[in-house]
Amino acid sequence: MQGSTFVSNRLEMIEIRFNEIDTLLDLARSYQTSPEVYITLCRSAHVLLVSHFEGIYKDIVKDIVDDLNHFTDFFNVKDPIFRTHAKYFTHVDEHGSNVESIKKKLWEAFNGYKTALVLEPFLRTNNKNPTPKILEEILKKFGEPNFFKGLSRSKLEEVFKNDRKASRKVLERLKRYAFSNVKCFPYAVDKGYFYNTVHEDQVKDKKSLFEEFINEFLNDRHKIVHGQVLNNPKNDVEIADSKIKIEVLTYAFIICLCHCGNPIIALEAGM
Repeated sequence: MQGSTFVSNRLEMIEIRFNEIDTLLDLARSYQTSPEVYITLCRSAHVLLVSHFEGIYKDIVKDIVDDLNHFTDFFNVKDPIFRTHAKYFTHVDEHGSNVESIKKKLWEAFNGYKTALVLEPFLRTNNKNPTPKILEEILKKFGEPNFFKGLSRSKLEEVFKNDRKASRKVLERLKRYAFSNVKCFPYAVDKGYFYNTVHEDQVKDKKSLFEEFINEFLNDRHKIVHGQVLNNPKNDVEIADSKIKIEVLTYAFIICLCHCGNPIIALEAGM
């Protein structure tokens, strides 16, 4: 099943997306003596960063589905992924045993064929903002129920210590790990590289640092887009720091999604 992956090809495009933010912030810094221009450029960088974050998570979900369709047969696909795929063929008002019966019959029908997952049920179409809830819902469709809880107390939270140098090191290590381990399929990633075991003492409704950060950043973006503020909520330094956090979250999302997306045969080979 080995070969160059759709996910690997996408990572280079992600770099280009984030580099655009750097370009805007560099331009903003050159206009610090012109407040109106500076604020406008910071506002633009803030909004564009959210837009790229949204575009990236959708692209990666598509790439995972494309990799599974290209490299696997249905019998290799993990149960949570197939169950999500099966939702495309069931009605929302069907419940319980009826739905399970349909899914079982679908599995029996698809089992012996090349994978042909439908993208639609893996993405949420009625809300485009990359909120923590949306990201978590997508990962649950691939079999990961505790993404943000897994980030709590993990080494990735080092980016919240207000140490730019240390934050960059966290990001660069994560990027290198992602780039080097998604080149071939099955992916060689393991979410345990950064993931923390979910502890029983973690309060169910308590937000992780990453959740609180994303919610605040999206709220600030909402105020800009809807004209609720004329000044930018964040300056160029704060946006640059936010960009690092969003990049770290992006690569963590990609690694976790690839880990969940690996076919059953890959798991058996490693046992």
